[in-house]
Amino acid sequence: FTAINGRPLYRLAPKRMFNLSLYSISNLGFHAKDLSIICQHQANGKFAGKLRSLLMAQQLLHIGVANEIGHMGNVAASSIPCALIKIEDKLKDDRIVACPSVGAGPDYEKGTLSQGVVIFRATNG
Repeated sequence: FTAINGRPLYRLAPKRMFNLSLYSISNLGFHAKDLSIICQHQANGKFAGKLRSLLMAQQLLHIGVANEIGHMGNVAASSIPCALIKIEDKLKDDRIVACPSVGAGPDYEKGTLSQGVVIFRATNG
């Protein structure tokens, strides 16, 4: 992974985003049925398709996958807020949203990918 060429990231990132989202929801005391949207913020629109396939395979069809980042590209630290602005009308009261991020981090730790997730619950107040 020291000079990641996109292929390993393309294969691994959607699965890591999926697992990270569900693991984080569980750690917060919720269930997969409580998750409403996965708002991924990778510039590769194919990640959203792979996430949808993973959700379908687990019969989690109620979870939407936001792919708004495909319209603007990866804009570094503002990627998640930019993607959320595009889906603001879908953020109904009490919807739980996972915003996972997985990337190539060659200087982070050799042979690993950097990863993180922001989980929030939308409210009208």
